[in-house]
Amino acid sequence: MLGEEQQRLHRLPQTPFTVVFGQTRSVSWSATISFGGVTYSIPHTLAGDQVWVRVDGDELVATHVGEAGPVEVPGTGFPHPAPQESMSPTTQPDPKAPSTGHPNPATPPKPSF
Repeated sequence: MLGEEQQRLHRLPQTPFTVVFGQTRSVSWSATISFGGVTYSIPHTLAGDQVWVRVDGDELVATHVGEAGPVEVPGTGFPHPAPQESMSPTTQPDPKAPSTGHPNPATPPKPSF
């Protein structure tokens, strides 16, 4: 019975379906990746390779797929910063309002002016 079913089953792919690992990032020559506008350090042995990153709770997790299969990158589990709120029109200052500040020169005034 199992032999009959095996003939109809598809083989599993040799490489994993990497979408489950998150978003692709290339590790730079300086062993860093950028995610969400923040730069994170990655082990230097992965410089030039690709990693997949995802947010798990409040941590950023990086996964590398090598010859041995997918491995979570050691040293990751970085705290992921909370997204910053952008200024909405209600919190931006009114451009037509008079300025309350006074300009401060960076250098003392020159007598020749």
